Formats: sequence, structure tokens, C-alpha cells
Amino acid sequence: MLSPDMTVREYADAWLARAVPDATARRAHLQHGILPVVGDVRLRELSPAHVVAIRDVMLTQGYAMNTLSNALHGTLSALWTAAKKDGLVSGRLLLGARPTARRAARRQHATVTRSLSAAVVPGHADGTGRRRRASTSLARPVPSRRDR
Repeated sequence: MLSPDMTVREYADAWLARAVPDATARRAHLQHGILPVVGDVRLRELSPAHVVAIRDVMLTQGYAMNTLSNALHGTLSALWTAAKKDGLVSGRLLLGARPTARRAARRQHATVTRSLSAAVVPGHADGTGRRRRASTSLARPVPSRRDR
């Protein structure tokens, strides 16, 4: 019997037992990313803060952004929608989880890329991705015809 006092793990088991498309991927997302963090939380107590905790744990474990997005916006969102249809929960769960994760990852990637570009390719140190022209004071003078 379904009740709002079920834990996320109990509801996920019942949800997967029903006809769920692509159950293999969803089961993997649940077992490896979602349930270790919030499996013992009551379904009605699940909040956006829990979603942020799942995101943070998965990021620190090295999951790719696509996997993280599929776990949160595919599996967890589908589980939450099913629970809403069953009348067990209400409201939105994934408020703000996706943009924060993607922005943080992009910011970190951009910072590392700029640092590596500046260290390895001196012409890219200005961060524009284009080589700068050498200033005239640093360039070797071109010998005139008389000096050759």
C-alpha cells in the first residue's frame, strides 16, 4: 500500500515494479546516485535541499554531467511525478538544481582551461584565445639591405 510515510527507497522499489520504461538505467541511477543519499528519507520530506545533496555527492564521485542530469532530471523527476500522480506528494522538487550544477561545472572548466592556456601557450595569456602580436620593442629588428 502506498503512503506518504514511505521512504524514498520503498517508493522507488514499488515504482520500478510497475511498468517503467528504461528500468535498467533508472535502476542504476537510483542504486548508485540517488538512494545512497536519500534512500532513508520519507518521501513527503524530500526537498530541493536533498536534490542539491545528491548533486554534490555525484559531482564529488566524478559522475559526468550527462549522467548527473539524467539521474536528476530523468529518474528522480519521473519518480517525483509518479508520486504526485499517486497523491503522495505535491509541489516542485528540482527547483534550481540543474542550472547550479551546470554553471559550477562550466565555471570550473573555464577556469582550468584559462590557467592551462596561460601556462602552456604564452600568446593565449590574455584569455581571448587569440595570439597577440609581439610589441615592437620586443620584436627583433629587421636588418636593412646595407646590413646584410
